[in-house]
Amino acid sequence: MAPASSPASARTRPRHGGLLLCGAALLLCVSLPTEPLLRMLNPALPAPGTDGRAQPAARLLQHLEASHPDLRLHRLTLPAAPGRFAQVFYTDLHSAQRRHALADPVSGTLHTMPLRGQRWLTRAETAGQRLRRTLGAPLPATLLLLLAYGLLLRQFLRGNTTQAPQAPQAPGIITPDTTANDTMLVCYASQTGGAEALAQETTRRLQDAGRAVQMIALNALDAVTLGSAQQALFIVSTHGEGDPPDNGALFARRVLPTRTDLSRLEFGLLALGDSTYELFCGFGRSLNAWLRQQGAHASFAPVEVDKHDAAALTHWHQQLAYFTASAVSPPTPVKPSTTVHTMALQRREHLNPGSPGAPAFHISLTAPALPHWVAGDLAVIHIGDTRREYSIASLPGAGEKHGAAPASLQLLVRQMRHADGQLGLGSGLLTQSLQVGESVSLSIRTNRNFHGITQDLPIILIGNGTGLAGLHAHLLERAERGHHRNWLLFGERSADHDRYHDGALQTWHEAGHLTHLDRIFSRGTSPDTGYVQDLLHRHATRLQAWVAAGAHFYVCGSLAMGQGVDSALRQLLGEAEVDTLIQTSRYHRDIY
Repeated sequence: MAPASSPASARTRPRHGGLLLCGAALLLCVSLPTEPLLRMLNPALPAPGTDGRAQPAARLLQHLEASHPDLRLHRLTLPAAPGRFAQVFYTDLHSAQRRHALADPVSGTLHTMPLRGQRWLTRAETAGQRLRRTLGAPLPATLLLLLAYGLLLRQFLRGNTTQAPQAPQAPGIITPDTTANDTMLVCYASQTGGAEALAQETTRRLQDAGRAVQMIALNALDAVTLGSAQQALFIVSTHGEGDPPDNGALFARRVLPTRTDLSRLEFGLLALGDSTYELFCGFGRSLNAWLRQQGAHASFAPVEVDKHDAAALTHWHQQLAYFTASAVSPPTPVKPSTTVHTMALQRREHLNPGSPGAPAFHISLTAPALPHWVAGDLAVIHIGDTRREYSIASLPGAGEKHGAAPASLQLLVRQMRHADGQLGLGSGLLTQSLQVGESVSLSIRTNRNFHGITQDLPIILIGNGTGLAGLHAHLLERAERGHHRNWLLFGERSADHDRYHDGALQTWHEAGHLTHLDRIFSRGTSPDTGYVQDLLHRHATRLQAWVAAGAHFYVCGSLAMGQGVDSALRQLLGEAEVDTLIQTSRYHRDIY
């Protein structure tokens, strides 16, 4: 009778052909064409541009830094021949992970999505470089290196052979397939930063539990990467009437209409929304339906959150236990991570008396110590359990020399009324019922997608109505940095009544801080009436020149205006160019 197998013998070991495999691996290390193999393994990876000259290293690096402020670049290696990718090594500031990506040296497009086989091929190429350098060394050193490569290959083969079945887990432990080596994806789509913040928190919780996690915006995710994943979490908000956020729009347009085999994917989904909209969690529900249609398996029912409901968020954190292979712990309440400040009304000014539009007010709030914010962030007014968000028109350190009152937070608020004539809750408080000296509760929401760039590149600011507030803050920030290539296109109703912040804008224009100041008004008898998107058509040549110079777009105002501007840009620049602007983080929008 044969003796029982020991645990060590339960593993199947490669016994034949090891020497040949080692020799083949060494030859591959010397002559491995990594990029063709990478393209073969990732057919969705677009080929680098060949219709122009590659940018110099310094210029390409400057472009990448400007386009991806959330990455810290460490090293850039230009290709040795045309038609190949540049190699970029960077740290993702969200996950603090060091990574390697490919960049098109002609267009400057950075491909940060995980690529199949990239890690192994990079290591093999590095090994080949070291081997080629060592072949000229003394014989003992060469032999030692060859032996080391052989041992590494043997370990690789052992690690990829069949293992004996694992013992059952203890009762009470949830056991998903955590034996796989694949990294878990945490995919997010966020307009004002809420979903992204939850994705960061989710990533941290999973990493603390020992999981390998890749956090990625939906726009950086393609069907090939998703199809090769085994586990993924989706954290998405809905923008407008059922639309995806900007950093998920390319995914929705390119991937959702396709059919992809996701039968090996296990997923969970958190959808953020506002039940006052007809299509509550519209994008999250569409994404969930698509994932199921492609054969993906939901680990639990989608978690829908109405206006940051704490109970729903707690339920989401409980569901994460499924992916950590740990016992389900008792629920713990989710504490708000924002600090609420008490600020007093310092000044209120009616800006457009006589306008055919609703009254608009300049609001100044003050406190002994102002909270911190940067251009693009939002002020959240707390009225009981209700929250109202407003673009901030000032900076904490901006004084009267830039047109803002010192030590104050500035808002531009339009008075809203319901169909029955009753004032809106937030605008009614700020524009009428709150008296000078009385206090309001306020917090700051970081709106990273609408933050300014630190590089001295041109920016094109486009807005209408009270959206001028968010653009005004960017102009203040650019003035402090000494960056003066700024172009403002603004639309409102009446040329006689709706020239908000006219004095500051004219001063900036005359001083050269605003290279171009173009305003348009929709009411009146002038033949120049129209909407802000009409200005883009009138200045199409200038628009194309600014885009070629690396300009970033900042769009702030109504949802209808944002849609009209996007349509005009796609007509004037082309679909592909606008998609590239989105992919390279040069198209920033805060529309509502």
